[in-house]
Amino acid sequence: MTAAVLFCLFAFLSVAGAFVLLLTKKVAYAAYGLLLSLLSVAAVFLLCGAELAAVAQIMVYAGGVVVLLVFGIMLIGSKKSDSEDGGTYNRVGGTFLAVILLAAMIYGVFSADFTKNSKLGLEYAPQTVAYTSPLRQLGIELMSTHLLPFEGAGVLLLAALLVAATVAAEKNKQE
Repeated sequence: MTAAVLFCLFAFLSVAGAFVLLLTKKVAYAAYGLLLSLLSVAAVFLLCGAELAAVAQIMVYAGGVVVLLVFGIMLIGSKKSDSEDGGTYNRVGGTFLAVILLAAMIYGVFSADFTKNSKLGLEYAPQTVAYTSPLRQLGIELMSTHLLPFEGAGVLLLAALLVAATVAAEKNKQE
């Protein structure tokens, strides 16, 4: 498979996950659609050569946001999350806004000049000199020199999640 076919496949999966997220009435299915969309965007990042952005996408968004959403679904219970009357209230306005944003994005993609870097005026061409990406350096620094603060932030976020879950469970018991 060529890179263009893979790109189109993952772009389609990302948009399909977003449509599942928008159109479903069940919160659990919306979480699965969000997960599919976020993982597909991470795959597109990998195809574009942005490995650090792909790992951050998986760790922060697909790993963190979706897990928090699933915990929220579990704490709310099936009565509130599967109600048929909940959902979008203004479908016409939302559809109109989505069409306008889609048109703006399509216009932006087709009117952009991807052959030149407008800031520097340089042609994009294969580099003959060894180039080290600042993102690559950031990833190396983050996983070597600053590993302890990075893991400490992860433990702190986990503790905050557990406290939030405990408080929400106590609130549900009182009601």
